[in-house]
Amino acid sequence: MGAVTAAQIALFNPSQIRMIGAVGVGGSVSNSRIDQLNAAAWEQLVKDPLQVAAITPAEIKILRRGDHIVAMGGNIKFLSNVALQALTFVDGANVTTGSGQVGAITVAQIALFTPAQVRMIGAAGVGGSVSNSRIDQLNVAAWEQLVKDPLQVAAITP
Repeated sequence: MGAVTAAQIALFNPSQIRMIGAVGVGGSVSNSRIDQLNAAAWEQLVKDPLQVAAITPAEIKILRRGDHIVAMGGNIKFLSNVALQALTFVDGANVTTGSGQVGAITVAQIALFTPAQVRMIGAAGVGGSVSNSRIDQLNVAAWEQLVKDPLQVAAITP
């Protein structure tokens, strides 16, 4: 996986990407292992809005480095609601590696989200339900950007 080049990854369609490293138990199909792509291949992958839109919640959960989120740049806005809900965060109940994916969201990225998308950030609840967003896990700069937008402030729930 780490040897796949940026030029090679650009040739794959979203369905093919879902198959990369996806061999499961007994030959079944599991989740792709896009987390194992090298930095250049990952950056190429997330340049394509269709590829970002195809990222599944299971794939989000295995992206353990904040640079995976940062590299999405403006295309982060193409993540599906269920992928946004799967973004990880760090608190006493849910400890993940590093500062969590929510904490890695940049100022430029948070400015692109609609209020409805912000409500989905880290909001995966029990049994597939939608819980509260985890905007409390945004880094300080992203939070400051979010609250500059009156529509975002008006959408904050109790």
